[in-house]
Amino acid sequence: YEAVASALGAALGIDQSHTEALAALGELCLDTGRELVAAGHGELGIQRLSEAWAWYQRLLALQPGDANGLYNAACVHGIAGNVALGLECLGRARSAEELAEADMEEWVRGVVTDADLGNLHQDPQFALIVTIQ
Repeated sequence: YEAVASALGAALGIDQSHTEALAALGELCLDTGRELVAAGHGELGIQRLSEAWAWYQRLLALQPGDANGLYNAACVHGIAGNVALGLECLGRARSAEELAEADMEEWVRGVVTDADLGNLHQDPQFALIVTIQ
Protein backbone atom coordinates (compact mmCIF):
# COMPACT_ATOMS: atom_id res chain seq x y z
CA TYR A 1 0.00 0.00 0.00
CA GLU A 2 2.59 2.55 1.11
CA ALA A 3 4.84 2.12 -1.94
CA VAL A 4 1.98 2.48 -4.42
CA ALA A 5 0.50 5.44 -2.54
CA SER A 6 3.92 7.10 -2.48
CA ALA A 7 4.44 6.66 -6.23
CA LEU A 8 0.99 8.04 -7.01
CA GLY A 9 1.56 10.89 -4.59
CA ALA A 10 4.76 11.72 -6.46
CA ALA A 11 2.79 11.93 -9.70
CA LEU A 12 0.43 14.38 -8.00
CA GLY A 13 3.42 16.36 -6.77
CA ILE A 14 4.30 16.96 -10.41
CA ASP A 15 0.73 17.55 -11.61
CA GLN A 16 -2.02 18.26 -9.03
CA SER A 17 -4.67 17.63 -11.70
CA HIS A 18 -3.41 14.18 -12.70
CA THR A 19 -6.84 12.54 -12.76
CA GLU A 20 -5.52 9.03 -13.30
CA ALA A 21 -3.40 9.31 -10.15
CA LEU A 22 -6.35 10.69 -8.17
CA ALA A 23 -8.57 7.84 -9.35
CA ALA A 24 -5.88 5.25 -8.59
CA LEU A 25 -5.33 6.62 -5.08
CA GLY A 26 -9.07 6.57 -4.48
CA GLU A 27 -9.29 2.98 -5.65
CA LEU A 28 -6.26 1.95 -3.60
CA CYS A 29 -7.79 3.42 -0.44
CA LEU A 30 -11.22 1.96 -1.28
CA ASP A 31 -9.78 -1.53 -1.78
CA THR A 32 -7.66 -1.30 1.36
CA GLY A 33 -10.54 0.08 3.42
CA ARG A 34 -12.87 -2.67 2.20
CA GLU A 35 -10.34 -5.35 3.14
CA LEU A 36 -9.68 -3.84 6.57
CA VAL A 37 -13.38 -3.57 7.39
CA ALA A 38 -13.95 -7.18 6.25
CA ALA A 39 -11.04 -8.33 8.43
CA GLY A 40 -12.55 -6.71 11.51
CA HIS A 41 -10.30 -3.63 11.57
CA GLY A 42 -13.22 -1.22 11.31
CA GLU A 43 -11.57 1.94 12.61
CA LEU A 44 -8.56 1.69 10.32
CA GLY A 45 -10.83 0.61 7.45
CA ILE A 46 -13.06 3.65 7.92
CA GLN A 47 -9.94 5.85 7.97
CA ARG A 48 -8.87 4.43 4.59
CA LEU A 49 -12.40 4.90 3.23
CA SER A 50 -12.29 8.53 4.38
CA GLU A 51 -9.02 8.92 2.48
CA ALA A 52 -10.65 7.35 -0.58
CA TRP A 53 -13.50 9.86 -0.38
CA ALA A 54 -11.00 12.74 -0.20
CA TRP A 55 -9.27 11.48 -3.37
CA TYR A 56 -12.58 11.04 -5.16
CA GLN A 57 -13.66 14.53 -4.14
CA ARG A 58 -10.53 15.94 -5.76
CA LEU A 59 -11.11 13.84 -8.88
CA LEU A 60 -14.77 14.86 -9.13
CA ALA A 61 -13.90 18.54 -8.69
CA LEU A 62 -11.89 18.20 -11.91
CA GLN A 63 -14.23 15.76 -13.68
CA PRO A 64 -17.73 16.05 -12.15
CA GLY A 65 -19.22 13.54 -14.58
CA ASP A 66 -16.64 10.78 -14.09
CA ALA A 67 -18.99 7.79 -13.87
CA ASN A 68 -16.38 5.42 -12.45
CA GLY A 69 -15.24 7.93 -9.83
CA LEU A 70 -18.85 8.57 -8.82
CA TYR A 71 -19.61 4.84 -8.63
CA ASN A 72 -16.51 4.16 -6.54
CA ALA A 73 -17.41 7.07 -4.26
CA ALA A 74 -20.84 5.45 -3.81
CA CYS A 75 -19.04 2.22 -2.85
CA VAL A 76 -16.93 4.11 -0.30
CA HIS A 77 -20.05 5.50 1.34
CA GLY A 78 -21.90 2.21 1.07
CA ILE A 79 -19.21 0.35 2.98
CA ALA A 80 -18.91 3.16 5.54
CA GLY A 81 -22.68 3.28 6.05
CA ASN A 82 -23.06 6.85 4.78
CA VAL A 83 -26.32 6.10 3.00
CA ALA A 84 -27.30 9.63 1.92
CA LEU A 85 -23.91 10.38 0.35
CA GLY A 86 -23.76 6.92 -1.18
CA LEU A 87 -27.12 7.39 -2.86
CA GLU A 88 -26.18 10.86 -4.05
CA CYS A 89 -23.00 9.55 -5.69
CA LEU A 90 -24.80 6.52 -7.12
CA GLY A 91 -27.53 8.70 -8.62
CA ARG A 92 -24.92 10.94 -10.20
CA ALA A 93 -23.08 7.86 -11.50
CA ARG A 94 -26.29 6.65 -13.13
CA SER A 95 -26.79 10.03 -14.81
CA ALA A 96 -23.21 9.96 -16.09
CA GLU A 97 -23.68 6.44 -17.45
CA GLU A 98 -26.90 7.48 -19.20
CA LEU A 99 -25.12 10.45 -20.79
CA ALA A 100 -22.45 8.04 -22.02
CA GLU A 101 -25.22 5.87 -23.48
CA ALA A 102 -24.13 2.88 -21.42
CA ASP A 103 -26.07 -0.37 -21.31
CA MET A 104 -28.24 0.51 -18.33
CA GLU A 105 -29.58 -3.01 -17.83
CA GLU A 106 -26.02 -4.26 -17.42
CA TRP A 107 -25.19 -1.31 -15.15
CA VAL A 108 -28.19 -2.02 -12.92
CA ARG A 109 -27.29 -5.73 -12.71
CA GLY A 110 -23.86 -4.74 -11.46
CA VAL A 111 -25.23 -2.24 -8.95
CA VAL A 112 -27.76 -4.58 -7.34
CA THR A 113 -25.16 -7.34 -6.89
CA ASP A 114 -22.30 -5.13 -5.65
CA ALA A 115 -21.76 -5.97 -1.98
CA ASP A 116 -20.14 -2.56 -1.42
CA LEU A 117 -23.56 -0.98 -1.98
CA GLY A 118 -25.44 -3.36 0.32
CA ASN A 119 -26.08 -0.70 2.98
CA LEU A 120 -27.92 1.38 0.37
CA HIS A 121 -30.40 -1.30 -0.71
CA GLN A 122 -33.00 -0.65 2.01
CA ASP A 123 -33.43 3.03 1.17
CA PRO A 124 -36.37 3.75 -1.18
CA GLN A 125 -34.13 6.02 -3.27
CA PHE A 126 -31.99 3.00 -4.18
CA ALA A 127 -34.99 1.39 -5.88
CA LEU A 128 -35.52 4.57 -7.91
CA ILE A 129 -31.88 4.64 -9.00
CA VAL A 130 -31.94 1.05 -10.24
CA THR A 131 -35.32 1.28 -11.98
CA ILE A 132 -35.06 1.14 -15.76
CA GLN A 133 -37.67 3.16 -17.57
